Amino acid sequence: MDLADLVHPKPTGGESTLKFSIYSQMGWPDDRSQSDLFKNELDQLSRAESQGYYCAWLAEHRSAQRGIGPAIHLSAANLAARTRTIRIGTAITILPFMHPLRIAEEVAMLDIVSEGRVEWSVGQSLDGDLTSEQSNEIFSEQLEIIQKAWTGNAFAHAGAFYQFDELQCFPNPVQQPGPTTYIASDNEETIKWAARMKYSIMTDPSLSVSQLEKQRRLFIEASDSADVDAGAPIIPTLRRVYVGESMQKAREEVTPGLLCDLNSDEDPEASLKLLFDQCAIVGDVAYCRDRIAELRETLGLSHLIAWQNFGNLSHEQTLASQERLITQVAPAFA
Repeated sequence: MDLADLVHPKPTGGESTLKFSIYSQMGWPDDRSQSDLFKNELDQLSRAESQGYYCAWLAEHRSAQRGIGPAIHLSAANLAARTRTIRIGTAITILPFMHPLRIAEEVAMLDIVSEGRVEWSVGQSLDGDLTSEQSNEIFSEQLEIIQKAWTGNAFAHAGAFYQFDELQCFPNPVQQPGPTTYIASDNEETIKWAARMKYSIMTDPSLSVSQLEKQRRLFIEASDSADVDAGAPIIPTLRRVYVGESMQKAREEVTPGLLCDLNSDEDPEASLKLLFDQCAIVGDVAYCRDRIAELRETLGLSHLIAWQNFGNLSHEQTLASQERLITQVAPAFA
């Protein structure tokens, strides 16, 4: 069976309503414990359900304080037990860290215990021992195995990197032929490949608007024109978002955390200007509403993933922004 016959169709994006989702990276500031971090962020994601957010996305990172959630399938299962309706996304499951059959099993179990609420975003790790071409080949082969495993049919595999005799993989996802799949990559060839294979893509929060526009054009041009309406975007956009009480207070509250994330060789003033102008939505309700409207006009935005607990923002500050975004900003896009 050809892989193109197995992949889950990409979202149509045909709805006029803008979807608002929430994102958690589990970044660990020095002023709180790791246990408090997990408790607070899972609380934020759980509350997002009753507030009306579409999906809660969890990031996978390791070996750095900017993200201490290396086993996001565990966090996602915990969130599934706390909630009933909000969709649960991985952003991203890094494929090379596990055998593809193990990933197929874990994501299928997550889809079952969440009653079919999984959105699955995947990506590659950086490995200095592999060329870009080799990394792409491994990634493609892993996806092929996972998609075949989810069918529940017996299959054998004899690839360049994985070989095994005929087997059946259980359990199988509630969603068939599998959860909606997104590919995370800034590589042009990978974006084109994802479009041809009818996957969607997951964007990086550090990209400028012009870079996001370029990705979207590449994606649409590589897609089958019969399947894609250029006016109906299918790419969720991830952005740092903070809705403050006032413009000045919002900028003051997020600046310390943004500065901590900068590399030592970056110009703080120039970097902050770039973030505020191009890569983040930080301000009062009216400003955030206008910026999101601009993104909808420029990018055909239909799904905004809001990263609201970035930097060293407190649990209370994050919850306040989360509430303002969904109750005071989102209604303008219903």
